[in-house]
Amino acid sequence: MAFASEPGLWDFKLFRQIVVCPGCETKNRLAYNRPRPACGKCKGSLEEARPVPPKAYQASRFQPSTPDGERFLRAVREGHQCFSSRIYEEAINSYQGALQIAFEGQIPERAELDAVLGEVQYYKGISHYLSADYLEAVRAFKAALTPLRFVPEAYQWLMASLERAGRLQAEIPYLKTAFGPETPPSVRKALAPRYQYEGDPMAENNVRAFHELVFREDAELQKAILS
Repeated sequence: MAFASEPGLWDFKLFRQIVVCPGCETKNRLAYNRPRPACGKCKGSLEEARPVPPKAYQASRFQPSTPDGERFLRAVREGHQCFSSRIYEEAINSYQGALQIAFEGQIPERAELDAVLGEVQYYKGISHYLSADYLEAVRAFKAALTPLRFVPEAYQWLMASLERAGRLQAEIPYLKTAFGPETPPSVRKALAPRYQYEGDPMAENNVRAFHELVFREDAELQKAILS
């Protein structure tokens, strides 16, 4: 089921926060709901600056040794082909088929498989998001978050999906875990560029500082996440 919510803070962070100056090609970070400033390097206008799209993600190579593994890999490749062609419904069907094979088939390469499963859920989630099926996108990105815990874009897609589905407030208990002490410092820095920590990155004060930076533009969510 799709929801009719308007793009918000997390959609902005995902799709429009970083733009490339048309004059000097420097990347500039924009602030939500504020006028575009001049380029930080050449001081030129950013009105026509193009956004930087979210990064693609690809798991390490998976070499199947069984017929089920080959079927799984074939379904994943079919999903990626449909995704690249923007045929999102077919991509979702192929990714779902790959997931079914992974859980029901005989595939002994479990460590390599888990990484690819994260990739499958990630692109399945994007396909749902771009099809305006935000609740299914949330489910897919939740499934992808553990194997892709070092991929900042996975967190951003999850938050944008929750926002568009109208589920941010309802998911606060989950978000406290998803953005909790075990969030890798590299991911924290990517999500909140001004984030700095001293000592143990899992310490309460460091996690709190991260939350304040990540959620500062959403006062209601910030208050709830820090309570």
